[in-house]
Amino acid sequence: MNSPNKIDKESRIIRVFISSTFRDMNQEREELVKHIFPQLRKICENRGVTWGEVDLRWGISDEQKAEGLVLPVCLDEIERCRPYFIGLLGERYGWIPDTIPQTLIDHQPWLQKHMSESVTALEIIHGVLRNPSMADHAFFYFRDPSFLELLPEKERINYIESPTQEEIENFGLGTANKRADERKQKLQSLKEKIRQSRFPVRENYQNPKELGELVFKDIKKVIDTLYPEDTIPNALDRERAAHKAFATSRFSTTIKDMYIGKESYFAALNDHIQQTWPPLVITGASGSGKSALLANWIQQRFEKSLTGKTTDPGTTEPLLVILHFIGATADSTDWASMLRRLIQELRQMFSLDLEIPDKPDELRTVFAVALSMAASKRKFVVIIDALNQLDDRDGAQELVWLPQKIPGNARIILSTLEGTSLKELENRNWPILTIEPLSKNEKKSLIRAYLGYFGKTPPDSIVNRLAEADQTSNPLYLRSLLDELRIYGDHFTLSDKVDYYLAAKTADELFVRILERYEQDYEHDVTGLVRDSMSLLWAARKGLSEAELLDLLGNDGSALPPGYTGPHSISLLNRD
Repeated sequence: MNSPNKIDKESRIIRVFISSTFRDMNQEREELVKHIFPQLRKICENRGVTWGEVDLRWGISDEQKAEGLVLPVCLDEIERCRPYFIGLLGERYGWIPDTIPQTLIDHQPWLQKHMSESVTALEIIHGVLRNPSMADHAFFYFRDPSFLELLPEKERINYIESPTQEEIENFGLGTANKRADERKQKLQSLKEKIRQSRFPVRENYQNPKELGELVFKDIKKVIDTLYPEDTIPNALDRERAAHKAFATSRFSTTIKDMYIGKESYFAALNDHIQQTWPPLVITGASGSGKSALLANWIQQRFEKSLTGKTTDPGTTEPLLVILHFIGATADSTDWASMLRRLIQELRQMFSLDLEIPDKPDELRTVFAVALSMAASKRKFVVIIDALNQLDDRDGAQELVWLPQKIPGNARIILSTLEGTSLKELENRNWPILTIEPLSKNEKKSLIRAYLGYFGKTPPDSIVNRLAEADQTSNPLYLRSLLDELRIYGDHFTLSDKVDYYLAAKTADELFVRILERYEQDYEHDVTGLVRDSMSLLWAARKGLSEAELLDLLGNDGSALPPGYTGPHSISLLNRD
């Protein structure tokens, strides 16, 4: 097993814990969660890396608070995020627990020497200062104290250490002031310890946007160092990497019980590759999880990379797997480009002596020949996901490019929605596996697992309400809703927010509400930015580069300034 501080580069995971006091750092956390992290997540996905962040503004249940489990939950999440840590400090030291459970002290003996520290300080001590090996992956940011001068006087009390009403009532004003002064001294001592450590410290940032830019720069440098952009020499490798990244974004090997799928689905896929069958067809409603099933099955079945050589159980020879997710890249929806790529993969894997023609009729013939030549050597699997997304031209949806007869060693797995392609597959009498909606128990497991990955424990009342809603039986709807809840920063109005989103009875209605939230969060400077950006991306057949998008969003012949797609703007374009 790897040391908790050692980076397992093979796992390709970055999961960051955010530590700060809450009341005075809410704007900073909003900036990171809604603007910065979506961009970092997109960079990670493009490099086949899984991104996650833990923001505990809500997520600790009332039951956990009552049982004194706030600190244990925080420390546990820090362990899961090692070695990635972001510490934000202003002029508040934060809440000091009245007691620390003895069971936690027994498990974490170092706490015995820090019984009068705040939870934020304990997070920093435990998460970073006691672990010097985290030096290159933990970052601290101190807000400029002059920031207080910009605040209205009535708000300033939320940003400084001052006597609480409870302290004044319990101890009197004099003692309450003394306790507040002690917290101020502890804060300065904590900052000095951080300065004297080996960890990077950025001091005197002026506002949340400036903080966001610093965090983006620091974390991107970590990503670039650990997972640099590959120097890809040819189009085939670029396409292969893109499909692998697409699949990686849909499997959950690092998150226990994250993927909720019936064992019967995996069994059907296993049977298919073990025996000689016609191609297997997977279908189900839009958003039912067909792509996720295929990605998670590949990962579970072979326990290695999602493309390339894997060991076929029961044999000593490698089983070769080719993945093609239609819609994952600009060219993936064109049937001719798809066939060229599949032929190239087979030619490279099996050293086939084949020329790839340009003419469509010849291309279809060579694809059938490539399948036969490869199958004569050994077994292999070709997975083509989302046939319904093929460009509807030259008989692509009617599957004229797909041979009626598939050679025995070639295992073909296809997925599609209802429509022309499915009707053609039904006419061929190929076996069909239908993905059913999530059951209530499956939904509950997924809700707890997904929010738990981000350090949040939703109340049972909310879990039950989400699971009871018919529309959350669709995994796409449920995942999209959970994504909205995990970045929501107010525990006290969380229930109302759940009601607001559940009022959307379909995924389309839910996305309308999500886009409305985007408009509130991202249109501070440019009216209509969300609408115009989404419209342009929808209309672009093969997507838009950032430069193209800025040019189209500009006015009077001038492009929109690059800052609007910087660390603190248009991050909605980078959401997964």
